[in-house]
Amino acid sequence: MGVRTRRAVTAGLAGSLAVSLLLVAPTAASGHAGRAGGKATATADATLIDQDGVVRGDLVLVDDGTTTLVQLSADHLPKGLHGLQIHPTRSCQVPFGSKASPVTTVALPGLTPGTDGSAELTTSVPSFGLAKLLQTSGASVIIHALPDNAANVPSRYQSDTGPGPDATTQATGDAGLGLQCGVLQAEADSNGSTPATTVPPGPTGGGESAAQAAHSVGRASRRALMRTRRAAVALLARSGGNDLARADLVDTAGRPVGRVTILPDDTGALVTVDTHGLAPGVHGLQIHGSGTCTTPSFASAGPKIGANALPNIVVRKDGKAVSIATAVTPSLAALLRGDGSSIVVTSAPDNGANIPARYTATGAPAAGPDATTRATGDAGAAQACGVLRQVPVTVRYVEDLYITVDHREPTAAESSRWVGFLNGGGNRVVLTHALISSAEGLGGLVDNLYGFVLQAAPSAAARAAYVRYLQQPGSTVEAVDAALAGSDAFYTAAGGDPGSFVAAIYNTFLGRDPSSVERKATQDQLGSGVPRAAIVGALLSTDEYRVGAIQGEYSSLSDADPTLVQYATWLTHLRHGGDLRPLDELLLAAHAFYVGSIDPFNAATPAGDIFA
Repeated sequence: MGVRTRRAVTAGLAGSLAVSLLLVAPTAASGHAGRAGGKATATADATLIDQDGVVRGDLVLVDDGTTTLVQLSADHLPKGLHGLQIHPTRSCQVPFGSKASPVTTVALPGLTPGTDGSAELTTSVPSFGLAKLLQTSGASVIIHALPDNAANVPSRYQSDTGPGPDATTQATGDAGLGLQCGVLQAEADSNGSTPATTVPPGPTGGGESAAQAAHSVGRASRRALMRTRRAAVALLARSGGNDLARADLVDTAGRPVGRVTILPDDTGALVTVDTHGLAPGVHGLQIHGSGTCTTPSFASAGPKIGANALPNIVVRKDGKAVSIATAVTPSLAALLRGDGSSIVVTSAPDNGANIPARYTATGAPAAGPDATTRATGDAGAAQACGVLRQVPVTVRYVEDLYITVDHREPTAAESSRWVGFLNGGGNRVVLTHALISSAEGLGGLVDNLYGFVLQAAPSAAARAAYVRYLQQPGSTVEAVDAALAGSDAFYTAAGGDPGSFVAAIYNTFLGRDPSSVERKATQDQLGSGVPRAAIVGALLSTDEYRVGAIQGEYSSLSDADPTLVQYATWLTHLRHGGDLRPLDELLLAAHAFYVGSIDPFNAATPAGDIFA
């Protein structure tokens, strides 16, 4: 594989600030329910159907025992904010959600489709025990007609049972009828079968080994993130490479706490959130009507603009929140008009003004949401604020390339140099080649190869040695992979025996278990003294691996599969001793990546992190 896929697929499709979302270390054999470090792991997916049984989307959940990755795509949704909930039932009987109330311990952001009715969401939330849920009651996911108000009904509201949220609100978030529903199924393994929910004891004593469980979760995460990348690229392509609006957030003490970007297009907007240092829980994300953020109150940001069209964000226990989602926002020109506008993160969830008519606020002329709720969403005080500023596409493209290849943002001088080069008509391939072939870029590649294969950082000496090797004519990334996977460190981590080693290399590089014939043949090679690195090298020379590597490059960088001609071209290149670094240069320079550089899940991150 080339530099881009190693970063996008193994180090993680991540935010420009390298914010950790789902920390898993893919290494060894397969399985879809197990234990990693004593924590239950699970992956599941669901096909979303509407009330007529028509397929409208899908969902993938990947739970590593600490964090749950959520990836959802849906279409044919009405305009507005919709609640997204997990229900403890294996039923999608109409009316959706009638079999069981939602799992109230699961905090999920809502969905806001574009004007074309399509919605995309990728985020990570605190683990809600997916493995246990699948093994006991089962679960379904439901997109509701109304926002989930997160039981944020202030005490000034009275119902028949008293002030504040009643039992119904606390149980359901008043999210209304289900529009679309999907039953969660344990994700099928690479051979198409569904794994058992109970896994025989492994080396850790409670299910599969930590390495096996980590690899399983990592593989499912990569599939979900590739889906996100492709959906984001498709959405961004509609913008034609428009400029975006970016807000660098600070907290009430003026400390940097992350970034929010908005890219409006002809159907709405793509909004990315990449924050840290916030209080765990659900917070409102709002656009306010003034482009000033004066600490500590941020009152200078002015009132919220219109009805809330941005989903809430879910901050994990580590204080981080990262997401990419569709939304409906004002145009870029409107966001920047006059003194501009700001992004505000609030202390409480925005209830979307979803206050049912059974509530009446003190002093209000009518039941339902009062003027304060409609204006503020009862979201509480501002916890972070950032002024939205225009970022030209060439600037964000150069930033994204540096983050992807060099693991850092460019200096002012580097940005100025390359932005000027591109604005002057320079070829983007010149830029991508310069970064990928530089010593710094190759060092980042070595870091990620170590993270992918060994879940460790290289020593300074090893890093320098591999960089020198990769600078030589005829060198290949696959040779480095083979050396690392043939090392004693990999062999020990895989289980320390021939059978575990064979399973580990097949799962790591082919994404599947070896057949019984392959397992025996490879173990016989080990027994006859064939070096482990040579065995791995032979595996990486197969067309199965090479075709997967080519597909991986296109999946992580493009909104289209490679054509048969492209497959043949690059397969021939690999068969003649090349690697895919030249393909990386071309795809990183292509229009799909150029317009897609807003995506917070596309950048390089600390080695071994799938989300970082």
